[in-house]
Amino acid sequence: MAAIITSAGLQAMINAQATGTEKVKLSVMKFSSDVIEVTSATKDIGTVVCTCPATAGLNVGDGIIHVSGADGSQNVYDVHTVGVYTEDGILFAVNSSTEPLAQKVRLSSISIALDILITSVDPGVIDFGDASFANPPASTVTAGVVKIATESEILDGSDNSKCVSPYALKNALKKDNSILHADGNETIDGKKKFTQTVDASIFGNAETATKLQTAHNINNTAFDGTADITTKKWGTARNIKIQDATGQNVSVAVSVDGSKDAVLQLPSKIVLADGIEGNASTSSKLQNARVLTINDTRDNLGAGVSFDGSKNVTISLPPYIATQLLKDKTKCYGNDYYDDSDITSLIYAGNGAGTIRNEIANGNFARVHPGQTIRGKATGTTYIVVGCNIYLHRGDTELTRNHIGLMPIQLVGNTGNLLWSGKQYQGASTNNTTQGYAPWASDNETEGKNQTSCYRDSYIATTVLPKVDNLWLKPDFENQGISVLTFRNIDAMKFDANAVCMSNPNWKGCPTDWWLNSSTNGWASKRLVLPSEPEIYGHYAWAGSSFESGSQHTQLPLFRHKEVHKVYPRTDIWLKDSASASYACVVRAGGYADYHGASDACRVCPLFLIA
Repeated sequence: MAAIITSAGLQAMINAQATGTEKVKLSVMKFSSDVIEVTSATKDIGTVVCTCPATAGLNVGDGIIHVSGADGSQNVYDVHTVGVYTEDGILFAVNSSTEPLAQKVRLSSISIALDILITSVDPGVIDFGDASFANPPASTVTAGVVKIATESEILDGSDNSKCVSPYALKNALKKDNSILHADGNETIDGKKKFTQTVDASIFGNAETATKLQTAHNINNTAFDGTADITTKKWGTARNIKIQDATGQNVSVAVSVDGSKDAVLQLPSKIVLADGIEGNASTSSKLQNARVLTINDTRDNLGAGVSFDGSKNVTISLPPYIATQLLKDKTKCYGNDYYDDSDITSLIYAGNGAGTIRNEIANGNFARVHPGQTIRGKATGTTYIVVGCNIYLHRGDTELTRNHIGLMPIQLVGNTGNLLWSGKQYQGASTNNTTQGYAPWASDNETEGKNQTSCYRDSYIATTVLPKVDNLWLKPDFENQGISVLTFRNIDAMKFDANAVCMSNPNWKGCPTDWWLNSSTNGWASKRLVLPSEPEIYGHYAWAGSSFESGSQHTQLPLFRHKEVHKVYPRTDIWLKDSASASYACVVRAGGYADYHGASDACRVCPLFLIA
């Protein structure tokens, strides 16, 4: 296994190389049961379970030194960290792993070896005392253990750490299309130079010929094969002329043999076969003006426009066609067209034939588009359409009902029941008084706290969103006869407080799996969720891991349109993704991706579906 040289170990090598006196002697290996973060500044390996002499060691060349140690005692332990020490007690090199590097049981012995690559200092300043070396890795200067390359690795030719067997080399060469083989038909690209006689059948004088045995003329230009030629003429010259329909008016004939360009002139007089009638040869407008109109297959006529050819005109479409085109441009698909109109009256007009809800139920989104708004009948909250059929065919149980997705621009109403009445942030002197705000992670109504769990177990998912469902979605939609759909969504189940975050390697604490165990995963029935980073931006920005977004991985149609900046007010909005153990992702007031303390109160704008 490979190890990292510590700063102290490197300095000891530099000192030894600079003074040229004593070498650095590696004499002891220590095993630890602790998992540590290994850096060049590491000085201690934690709880030591075994100290043993460096029983084998050697400078094997190519800048690599090899050190090993063994324990044949009756002790029982797991090794997670190995350290190599100098005879002066300096931690020279270290390796650590979350998985055991070795497991020692009572009736066994273990041997652990480290390969250490040294690039900036001469490895010759390292000494191993009385240690001997068995089974070192082979290098260009030391015999040792080496792996035999496969045929594919031989053909690839990029691995310099493996050897080649004669059998594998023979078979690999058979498959190498870049070399010439002794048998079989092959096509050879490029020029080849042979230093020996080529044994092949050549007929005629082809073996020695550099020109044709008999020269030939091509269009009166001699060609014998010794050089390229360009014929100066076509051969036989031809006279070319132009005549009119009568055959009486003829231009001057021009002789053309290919030796130069030729210009043909028209006859001085031309008579067309059908003649020219009226004033066509001199007119600047039509003799009789015409009225131009546009009509459709139903004989819907547009306004007529007089046209005599003297100026450009504009022809209007029939009013019926213009109206239908305005409507039909939405039929390409509802999500492709941004519309900021209010459809409140249409949504609350029932679901009978001809209603917009009946069209939605049948998958017809000709009148529904991202950006349209619905004003809640009970609370007065304004909801915005974020897309059509956004979750169709998703889930471990497939969602098959046609639907539109909605998000509140800001929750209003319910003045006697704030969504969050605790502190706006930890340490604040006053409580929150603005409707629609709540912390991402909290377990009480007075103060937030840093999160230590996944979104599915967070305060905003377990307490805040059910409150939104009960106080806003039910009175504004379900109590009005409009279905709020239940859909299947997958959330992360495991949260590791020590896991390194995807967006910032200096942060820790993020979800690590959709599965809690072999039989329990994160699929669950939902009526509303916070939108994810991919649904807003089309990609991840500050999310700690991709497990949090789950099946919410596609950008919502509303946020593909540039007009979306007109919709949401300039305030921070919570997203589903956690950024770390202390932060959750938000859309900032300026419209950019960011993170925020999970215990503070920000705007809550959940995503839900109606049909």
